[in-house]
Amino acid sequence: MVTDDQLAILVAAAGKGNRMGSALPKQHLALAGSTVLGCTLSRMQQFVSQHCPQAHLFLLLAADDPQAASLARDFPAWQQVKGGSERWLSVLSGLQAICTQLASPWVMVHDAARPLVQVSDVARLWQHCQQEQRGALLAKPVVDTIKCLKSRSQHTGAGEQPVTLDRSQLWAALTPQCFRAQPLLAALQQALAQGLAVTDEASAMELSGHEMDLIDSHADNFKITTSSDLSYARWLMEQQS
Repeated sequence: MVTDDQLAILVAAAGKGNRMGSALPKQHLALAGSTVLGCTLSRMQQFVSQHCPQAHLFLLLAADDPQAASLARDFPAWQQVKGGSERWLSVLSGLQAICTQLASPWVMVHDAARPLVQVSDVARLWQHCQQEQRGALLAKPVVDTIKCLKSRSQHTGAGEQPVTLDRSQLWAALTPQCFRAQPLLAALQQALAQGLAVTDEASAMELSGHEMDLIDSHADNFKITTSSDLSYARWLMEQQS
Protein backbone atom coordinates (compact mmCIF):
# COMPACT_ATOMS: atom_id res chain seq x y z
CA MET A 1 0.00 0.00 0.00
CA VAL A 2 1.31 3.45 -0.92
CA THR A 3 1.69 5.69 2.13
CA ASP A 4 1.70 9.44 2.62
CA ASP A 5 5.45 9.72 3.22
CA GLN A 6 7.02 13.14 2.87
CA LEU A 7 9.26 13.59 -0.15
CA ALA A 8 12.02 16.11 -0.73
CA ILE A 9 13.51 16.40 -4.23
CA LEU A 10 17.12 17.52 -4.42
CA VAL A 11 18.60 18.52 -7.78
CA ALA A 12 22.41 18.70 -7.78
CA ALA A 13 23.52 21.61 -9.97
CA ALA A 14 26.65 22.96 -8.28
CA GLY A 15 29.21 21.35 -10.59
CA LYS A 16 31.45 23.10 -13.10
CA GLY A 17 31.19 20.48 -15.85
CA ASN A 18 34.85 20.83 -16.88
CA ARG A 19 34.69 17.93 -19.37
CA MET A 20 32.20 19.89 -21.46
CA GLY A 21 34.95 22.35 -22.44
CA SER A 22 32.56 25.31 -22.20
CA ALA A 23 32.94 28.68 -20.52
CA LEU A 24 29.52 28.12 -18.91
CA PRO A 25 28.81 25.20 -16.57
CA LYS A 26 27.00 22.55 -18.61
CA GLN A 27 23.77 22.89 -16.62
CA HIS A 28 23.39 26.44 -17.95
CA LEU A 29 23.91 25.60 -21.63
CA ALA A 30 20.98 26.06 -24.01
CA LEU A 31 18.57 23.19 -24.52
CA ALA A 32 15.07 23.11 -26.05
CA GLY A 33 14.36 26.80 -25.62
CA SER A 34 15.61 26.74 -22.04
CA THR A 35 18.77 25.38 -20.43
CA VAL A 36 19.87 21.90 -19.38
CA LEU A 37 18.99 22.76 -15.78
CA GLY A 38 15.74 24.44 -16.77
CA CYS A 39 14.63 21.29 -18.63
CA THR A 40 15.60 19.11 -15.66
CA LEU A 41 13.68 21.25 -13.17
CA SER A 42 10.66 21.30 -15.48
CA ARG A 43 10.66 17.48 -15.71
CA MET A 44 10.81 17.12 -11.95
CA GLN A 45 8.08 19.71 -11.49
CA GLN A 46 5.93 17.72 -13.91
CA PHE A 47 6.41 14.63 -11.75
CA VAL A 48 5.48 16.63 -8.65
CA SER A 49 2.32 18.10 -10.17
CA GLN A 50 1.13 14.70 -11.41
CA HIS A 51 2.21 12.37 -8.61
CA CYS A 52 3.39 14.15 -5.46
CA PRO A 53 2.07 17.73 -5.19
CA GLN A 54 3.20 18.12 -1.58
CA ALA A 55 6.88 17.44 -2.36
CA HIS A 56 9.49 19.91 -1.13
CA LEU A 57 11.95 21.12 -3.78
CA PHE A 58 15.62 21.92 -3.19
CA LEU A 59 18.19 23.13 -5.73
CA LEU A 60 21.92 22.84 -5.07
CA LEU A 61 23.91 25.66 -6.66
CA ALA A 62 27.49 26.86 -6.47
CA ALA A 63 27.94 29.83 -4.15
CA ASP A 64 29.00 32.02 -7.08
CA ASP A 65 26.43 30.75 -9.60
CA PRO A 66 25.63 33.75 -11.85
CA GLN A 67 22.21 32.29 -12.74
CA ALA A 68 20.96 32.02 -9.15
CA ALA A 69 18.80 35.15 -9.34
CA SER A 70 17.17 34.23 -12.65
CA LEU A 71 16.54 30.68 -11.41
CA ALA A 72 14.87 32.04 -8.30
CA ARG A 73 12.61 34.10 -10.54
CA ASP A 74 11.81 31.36 -13.06
CA PHE A 75 11.56 28.48 -10.55
CA PRO A 76 10.34 30.05 -7.31
CA ALA A 77 9.20 26.74 -5.83
CA TRP A 78 12.80 25.54 -5.56
CA GLN A 79 14.65 26.46 -2.37
CA GLN A 80 18.27 27.21 -3.24
CA VAL A 81 21.02 25.63 -1.13
CA LYS A 82 24.73 26.34 -1.46
CA GLY A 83 26.57 23.30 -2.80
CA GLY A 84 30.07 22.01 -2.09
CA SER A 85 33.25 21.46 -4.10
CA GLU A 86 32.20 17.91 -5.03
CA ARG A 87 28.81 16.44 -5.87
CA TRP A 88 28.44 14.33 -2.76
CA LEU A 89 29.47 17.24 -0.54
CA SER A 90 26.76 19.28 -2.23
CA VAL A 91 24.23 16.55 -1.51
CA LEU A 92 25.41 16.52 2.11
CA SER A 93 24.64 20.24 2.36
CA GLY A 94 21.23 19.71 0.84
CA LEU A 95 20.42 16.86 3.21
CA GLN A 96 21.35 18.97 6.19
CA ALA A 97 18.90 21.65 5.02
CA ILE A 98 16.18 19.06 4.39
CA CYS A 99 16.56 17.32 7.74
CA THR A 100 16.43 20.67 9.54
CA GLN A 101 13.07 21.49 7.97
CA LEU A 102 11.30 18.13 7.61
CA ALA A 103 10.66 15.20 9.94
CA SER A 104 11.84 11.81 8.61
CA PRO A 105 11.36 12.52 4.89
CA TRP A 106 12.41 10.56 1.86
CA VAL A 107 14.82 12.38 -0.41
CA MET A 108 15.08 11.88 -4.16
CA VAL A 109 18.43 13.09 -5.52
CA HIS A 110 18.67 13.85 -9.24
CA ASP A 111 21.51 15.14 -11.43
CA ALA A 112 20.94 18.47 -13.15
CA ALA A 113 22.63 17.01 -16.24
CA ARG A 114 19.92 14.37 -16.79
CA PRO A 115 17.16 16.50 -18.35
CA LEU A 116 15.53 13.68 -20.33
CA VAL A 117 14.49 11.48 -17.42
CA GLN A 118 10.99 10.12 -18.01
CA VAL A 119 8.35 11.30 -15.56
CA SER A 120 6.86 7.80 -15.59
CA ASP A 121 10.21 6.36 -14.41
CA VAL A 122 10.39 8.84 -11.54
CA ALA A 123 6.83 7.93 -10.59
CA ARG A 124 7.64 4.19 -10.60
CA LEU A 125 10.70 4.84 -8.42
CA TRP A 126 8.67 6.80 -5.86
CA GLN A 127 5.85 4.27 -5.82
CA HIS A 128 8.33 1.43 -5.29
CA CYS A 129 10.03 3.16 -2.35
CA GLN A 130 6.67 3.83 -0.71
CA GLN A 131 5.36 0.32 -1.25
CA GLU A 132 8.54 -1.51 -0.21
CA GLN A 133 9.71 1.07 2.36
CA ARG A 134 13.23 0.57 1.01
CA GLY A 135 15.57 2.79 -0.96
CA ALA A 136 15.94 2.41 -4.72
CA LEU A 137 17.50 4.04 -7.75
CA LEU A 138 16.91 4.22 -11.46
CA ALA A 139 19.42 2.06 -13.32
CA LYS A 140 19.99 0.39 -16.66
CA PRO A 141 21.34 -3.09 -17.43
CA VAL A 142 24.74 -2.95 -19.11
CA VAL A 143 24.54 -4.15 -22.72
CA ASP A 144 28.16 -3.64 -23.81
CA THR A 145 30.94 -6.12 -23.12
CA ILE A 146 32.84 -4.64 -20.18
CA LYS A 147 36.58 -5.05 -19.63
CA CYS A 148 38.40 -4.60 -16.33
CA LEU A 149 42.14 -3.90 -16.36
CA LYS A 150 44.12 -6.13 -14.01
CA SER A 151 47.85 -6.43 -13.39
CA ARG A 152 49.55 -9.05 -15.51
CA SER A 153 51.07 -12.06 -13.80
CA GLN A 154 54.80 -12.15 -13.11
CA HIS A 155 55.14 -14.65 -15.97
CA THR A 156 53.70 -12.39 -18.68
CA GLY A 157 55.50 -9.15 -17.85
CA ALA A 158 54.56 -5.70 -16.60
CA GLY A 159 51.43 -3.76 -17.45
CA GLU A 160 47.74 -4.51 -17.31
CA GLN A 161 45.61 -7.18 -18.92
CA PRO A 162 41.93 -6.60 -19.83
CA VAL A 163 39.56 -9.12 -18.28
CA THR A 164 35.93 -9.53 -19.37
CA LEU A 165 33.28 -9.11 -16.68
CA ASP A 166 29.95 -10.93 -16.57
CA ARG A 167 27.62 -8.22 -17.85
CA SER A 168 24.52 -10.15 -16.79
CA GLN A 169 25.26 -8.94 -13.26
CA LEU A 170 26.10 -5.34 -14.20
CA TRP A 171 23.85 -2.28 -14.10
CA ALA A 172 24.66 1.37 -14.75
CA ALA A 173 23.51 3.53 -11.84
CA LEU A 174 21.45 6.55 -12.90
CA THR A 175 19.36 9.13 -11.04
CA PRO A 176 17.05 9.90 -9.35
CA GLN A 177 18.12 7.86 -6.35
CA CYS A 178 15.65 7.75 -3.47
CA PHE A 179 16.40 7.00 0.19
CA ARG A 180 15.30 8.01 3.64
CA ALA A 181 16.99 11.34 4.28
CA GLN A 182 18.33 10.68 7.79
CA PRO A 183 20.07 7.36 6.96
CA LEU A 184 21.51 8.88 3.79
CA LEU A 185 22.81 11.88 5.73
CA ALA A 186 24.41 9.56 8.27
CA ALA A 187 25.95 7.43 5.51
CA LEU A 188 27.52 10.46 3.80
CA GLN A 189 28.80 11.81 7.12
CA GLN A 190 30.34 8.43 7.88
CA ALA A 191 32.05 8.33 4.48
CA LEU A 192 33.39 11.85 5.06
CA ALA A 193 34.72 10.92 8.51
CA GLN A 194 36.46 7.84 7.09
CA GLY A 195 37.92 9.70 4.13
CA LEU A 196 35.98 7.59 1.62
CA ALA A 197 35.05 9.07 -1.75
CA VAL A 198 31.56 8.16 -2.95
CA THR A 199 30.31 8.77 -6.48
CA ASP A 200 26.59 8.55 -5.78
CA GLU A 201 24.12 8.21 -2.93
CA ALA A 202 23.75 4.46 -3.42
CA SER A 203 27.48 3.85 -2.89
CA ALA A 204 27.34 5.69 0.44
CA MET A 205 24.34 3.61 1.52
CA GLU A 206 26.12 0.42 0.43
CA LEU A 207 29.13 1.29 2.60
CA SER A 208 26.76 1.69 5.55
CA GLY A 209 25.15 -1.70 4.95
CA HIS A 210 21.77 -0.57 3.63
CA GLU A 211 19.82 -2.64 1.11
CA MET A 212 18.26 -1.08 -1.98
CA ASP A 213 16.56 -1.97 -5.25
CA LEU A 214 17.20 -1.14 -8.90
CA ILE A 215 14.38 0.25 -11.05
CA ASP A 216 14.83 -0.18 -14.80
CA SER A 217 14.99 3.20 -16.55
CA HIS A 218 14.44 4.35 -20.11
CA ALA A 219 17.71 4.63 -22.03
CA ASP A 220 17.30 8.36 -22.72
CA ASN A 221 17.98 9.10 -19.05
CA PHE A 222 21.65 9.71 -19.79
CA LYS A 223 24.00 12.25 -18.22
CA ILE A 224 25.13 15.14 -20.41
CA THR A 225 28.91 15.25 -20.06
CA THR A 226 30.38 16.21 -23.44
CA SER A 227 29.36 18.46 -26.33
CA SER A 228 28.25 15.40 -28.33
CA ASP A 229 25.96 14.42 -25.43
CA LEU A 230 24.41 17.88 -25.59
CA SER A 231 23.84 17.58 -29.34
CA TYR A 232 22.19 14.20 -28.84
CA ALA A 233 19.99 15.62 -26.06
CA ARG A 234 18.86 18.43 -28.36
CA TRP A 235 17.92 15.90 -31.03
CA LEU A 236 16.03 13.72 -28.53
CA MET A 237 14.15 16.74 -27.21
CA GLU A 238 13.01 17.49 -30.75
CA GLN A 239 11.76 13.90 -31.16
CA GLN A 240 9.85 14.06 -27.88
CA SER A 241 8.17 17.39 -28.65
